[in-house]
Amino acid sequence: MVFKGFWYCGDDWLKRYVDWFGIEFEFLFYDVTSTYFEGQAELNTKAKRGYSRDKRLDCKQVNIGLVVIPEGLPISYEVFDGNRADVMTVEEIIEMMETKYGQARRVWVMDRGMVSEDNLDYLRSRKAAYMVDSPKSQLKQYQSQYLDRSDWQDVHDGLEVKLVSHPDGKEDETYVMCRSRERAQKEAAMLENKKTKLLNKLNEIHASLEKKPIKVTTIERRVGRWLGEFIYKDLTFFEPLSWRT
Repeated sequence: MVFKGFWYCGDDWLKRYVDWFGIEFEFLFYDVTSTYFEGQAELNTKAKRGYSRDKRLDCKQVNIGLVVIPEGLPISYEVFDGNRADVMTVEEIIEMMETKYGQARRVWVMDRGMVSEDNLDYLRSRKAAYMVDSPKSQLKQYQSQYLDRSDWQDVHDGLEVKLVSHPDGKEDETYVMCRSRERAQKEAAMLENKKTKLLNKLNEIHASLEKKPIKVTTIERRVGRWLGEFIYKDLTFFEPLSWRT
């Protein structure tokens, strides 16, 4: 009863908010999170084991899709099975929002976890505008544009953007390339931290071997373990976004 009353009040307040400020929900931010159960959750048919953001693979969970406007106000949600992939929730959420608020003048903003060609084709078929984070597999396609110093524009101190045409020549889709000085500094510091920790571990292995030699295969396993623990993926200095109007 409390749960239902809470959401009823939320819906009522949302209607007042729209009336007061004339919000039309032009920009819709969509993402998925999860919450887990300590018990068996036998009566909850959506409770299943899946990708756990909380690192609780031993627990069942449900996934929650949340739609938020730029002001930070959540305007809709949906509960999904705990083993449902983020990318498989997009169509259902879009249809739900269009049923509630109509199709016109919507710009969907989503991270790369929601991106697939099927989802993009679905958005295009509905003539929807969207801004999504491009998959990392596409980043190398824009290396030459990134290195080209021309056409960059300052958004604010330390952040530059550049508009790039779609590689297939699609006129209604543009890529927004971002270059952040703070992001580059952060990733450089993360890499340096990884290198320092790895070097310390290798020095520990070296010191132990001087005291007591062991088989080469054992050494390889120990070194390989720490290389796997501290290996850092290729640094990404820019994040192209796919933008459709």
